[in-house]
Amino acid sequence: MNHNQRLIRGGYGTFGSNNTNIPAHLRKEFIEFDGQSYRIIVEKLVGEVIRLENYTNLDILKKLIYICKRDGYFNEIRPFRGWGQMYQEGVIYLNESPMNDASYRHLIFLDQEGRRPSPAQVDNYRFVHELSHAYQDRSINIDNSNLNFRDTDEWAMSMIYLGQDKVNLSEKEFKEFYGDRKISSYAKLYGYCYYLRDKYKNLAEYRFLTTFANQPDYHQYTDITRFALGAIEDSNELVTMYLWNPSYFISYMNYLSGENREYQIYKETDNILTISIEEKNKIIDLVIEYTEEIMSSSIR
Repeated sequence: MNHNQRLIRGGYGTFGSNNTNIPAHLRKEFIEFDGQSYRIIVEKLVGEVIRLENYTNLDILKKLIYICKRDGYFNEIRPFRGWGQMYQEGVIYLNESPMNDASYRHLIFLDQEGRRPSPAQVDNYRFVHELSHAYQDRSINIDNSNLNFRDTDEWAMSMIYLGQDKVNLSEKEFKEFYGDRKISSYAKLYGYCYYLRDKYKNLAEYRFLTTFANQPDYHQYTDITRFALGAIEDSNELVTMYLWNPSYFISYMNYLSGENREYQIYKETDNILTISIEEKNKIIDLVIEYTEEIMSSSIR
């Protein structure tokens, strides 16, 4: 299951020493020319070091990039012809034109505290979004190896239940149903995002937890496929918000639970679910667990 099937039309040409026709806004944000080749500058992916207890965004991003590059899940950046973005088989595609204002206002949560990525930073933000998809692929493959699943489709269908049960059941109940099965933090977050979409399906047909999940391109699918695609995007975007700025992520979570009332008008326009405070807190715990898993990964 490709997480963004609508974007498979992707671009051509690699950002590397053989291609000097790199769009200026991407070259400025991502690429430094050292005389022989282009390389990604991790330190420029975020403008400010954000702390939450012992967390630092830049440290997590460095570790995330290291893991994805080391294990072959992020190898290069390529231009996307037209407007769009995607991750596929180790390649991150980013559009050649900056995001237009209407898309920016729809896709990016416009918190009043100004912690959101600015229009000038939005390509940095989308890079992190696609990098997170690379880590998702890594997590899926580890789960598949541990559980003898055949492919991503089997993982997605199985984790609808296994992932959400790991969150919703007690350890004793889970062990009675599934034994000693171990699954990734991503599987748990994915399963819980699917669970919330399914729980509220009678209240709002096309609503999800984020705008990245409720794109019209997904409306053509059956519920189970649409909810699975939405859970992939929801879990990824929620992690991306946390990686960008934990306070920004918490502000968005309060928006989902209805505690930030000044933002509620956007829910009707952008088709966003309202969840309970208990559900909000579960998501926060799962996202933090996810980033702890990244930081605890061994360096070898």
